[in-house]
Parts: sequence; structure tokens; C-alpha cells
Amino acid sequence: GRRTGIRGILWHQGESDNTYQSKQGYIDNMRVVIQKTREDSGFDQLSWMIARASYYPYGNGRDEDPNIITAQNILA
Repeated sequence: GRRTGIRGILWHQGESDNTYQSKQGYIDNMRVVIQKTREDSGFDQLSWMIARASYYPYGNGRDEDPNIITAQNILA
């Protein structure tokens, strides 16, 4: 990133958290990931874009998890 720069990170993830992770758990885990990438990259204002993704048709009958979508909206 230091040679060419980094404009931001586009994050598309959440399907595997469908029905597995709580809303607050997802938020807490993502905040750790965001903070660590900013620290490790040396770009403390590194932008993050978080896609709303929770579709996982192999769960317990629920294809989408509104808790994960809500957590993604809060983080965005």
C-alpha cells in the first residue's frame, strides 16, 4: 500500500454469520478488523465500505439474517 496507496477497502462478507452471530457480536468483530487494518497498514483514516450481505441458503430455513444486515448498516 505504501508504493501505490490504498483508497479504501470494500468488504463483502456476512453470509457465514447468518443465524450464527449476534448483531452486536458482528459489530464488535468488524470494529476489531477495521482498527487492525488501519493500524497495520499505517493508514489510520483508511476508508471502509461494507456491503450488505447475509444470504446463506444452507442455514436453518432463513436465507437472510436481519441482524447481520442491521449490523452492516450500523458499521457503514
